[in-house]
Amino acid sequence: MISKFWTAVSGLVGSNKHSAQPSTCTPEMEHPNPGNQNSSTPCRPAFLNLSAKELQESGDHFIRKVLTLKRPGELPWETGYAEVINAGKSQQNEDQACCEFVTVEKQNAKFSDCKELQDLKIVQGEKCLSQEDDGLSFYYWGLFDGHAGCGCAIAASRLLHLHICDHLRDLVHILPHSAAAPLSLDPGNRIDHMAGIKSLENAQAPEVAVRFHLEKQVFPESLVIGAIENAFKEMDEQIKRERTTYKIEGGCCALVAVYLLGKLYVANAGDSRYAVLVSVNGHNH
Repeated sequence: MISKFWTAVSGLVGSNKHSAQPSTCTPEMEHPNPGNQNSSTPCRPAFLNLSAKELQESGDHFIRKVLTLKRPGELPWETGYAEVINAGKSQQNEDQACCEFVTVEKQNAKFSDCKELQDLKIVQGEKCLSQEDDGLSFYYWGLFDGHAGCGCAIAASRLLHLHICDHLRDLVHILPHSAAAPLSLDPGNRIDHMAGIKSLENAQAPEVAVRFHLEKQVFPESLVIGAIENAFKEMDEQIKRERTTYKIEGGCCALVAVYLLGKLYVANAGDSRYAVLVSVNGHNH
């Protein structure tokens, strides 16, 4: 009974109301159930704040009303958004979108209540966004092009940023520093262990493989890229694992942008592309 009620509510509102509070993910957080959406009830991004009537009108293939933000500047960085349903190729608009401000806490940290977005020390365009004692924060945008059903796009729009958050949690103590991340070799691969001495002064030249590890630098940007890539893989595995249990229909392409510590990271899966427009001295490139 409860699951049926949850499905009905999620079909009407799409997901939790978009607010000015940052999302805080924890490893123990139960992933929301994407549910089996009612075939007659569209599910649109929560930040559109659609009423029940507007939600029904969004699925009209004859009117094809263009949906935009009700108030300009409602999303971070004056992010714009517009969508319209197709002319009848599919019963519903199978695409989804997501815009979040996510706080990453340290592993085993004591979690506190989310602060209002305007209370956080957020500096746009500078190196540091929001670094607190227990973690850091990032902006997240996602577009998901669904096909053969909306279930996969809905699940990815609600869960992918949580997977990214989980993978960044182990890097909280490394990412704020601009220097190369320290390498950690297994005790069996250390030079002093291989040479059988305690000091490196008279150590023999290391093997080629060991020297390669010692010379290779791993920068924080590479760690972020790896975290995003692993999050994509985990999201794919979760959908594959729970497809039957939660009746997740279809598939989707994914295009995600993450702004973390002054750098923009863009990742995509499937037939999706992006274009970055940069303004230099008043000219767009």
